[in-house]
Amino acid sequence: MDTFEIKVSKEEFQRVKARKKEIERLLNDTAIIENALRLIRLNYLLERRDKLRMKLQEVEEHYRSLVEFQERALKDKELFKELRVELSSENAKLRKMLEERNCEDRGSP
Repeated sequence: MDTFEIKVSKEEFQRVKARKKEIERLLNDTAIIENALRLIRLNYLLERRDKLRMKLQEVEEHYRSLVEFQERALKDKELFKELRVELSSENAKLRKMLEERNCEDRGSP
């Protein structure tokens, strides 16, 4: 049988010593140990599941914000296209007006 060492305080050692027979019985009862190990494993798995759920929720929130950002970017792109067309049209009108004014100024002495 393998041995292992556990460091405990004097008070804890006295408690363990007082419960020595009960502890030996528990250690020798494999069904109790197996159940304890199952319980520890279940607790670990439940903790892990909760952490993964939290991480999934964070990822989903981040994904939603990216989708919203993409939608805003597409709307902004369309708006800027419309503005560019309007500015281009307005520039063409202003150039025409400027050319007409330059022609009038050249034509008059």
